[in-house]
Amino acid sequence: MNCSWVIFIDREVDKVLILKRSKSVRNPKQWCFPGGSSKKRSKKKLARAEALEEVGIKLKKSHLNKFIDIDLKNKEYNYYVVFSTTARLINLDKESSKFKWVKLKSLEHHKNQHQSIRRFVKFVNDNKYKLLEEL
Repeated sequence: MNCSWVIFIDREVDKVLILKRSKSVRNPKQWCFPGGSSKKRSKKKLARAEALEEVGIKLKKSHLNKFIDIDLKNKEYNYYVVFSTTARLINLDKESSKFKWVKLKSLEHHKNQHQSIRRFVKFVNDNKYKLLEEL
């Protein structure tokens, strides 16, 4: 099974887009990146489909910058970075109740993190990445 997450980063203000899961879906009220899982879609197609579905942003293949893959328990977690702007129009679907742009440095301390954020933060910390400099 593939799991793909899209990390929208606004470099100018050092912020990343996160979504709050609505009450009616798995992992309710947790904050996550746009993304999801599929057995049928390829990693990149899945990331593009989830970005369109969850935040209303149509991405081309060239917009997706591969950042990391994490393999855990027969699942592959794929993270793609998209450089964006906080002024971009966001149209949430029913899976999310709200969105916000948060400072990259504060992401690891954000409450109610979904596993997509926890795994990403752990990887970045373990590998001593300085995100804006590395991307």
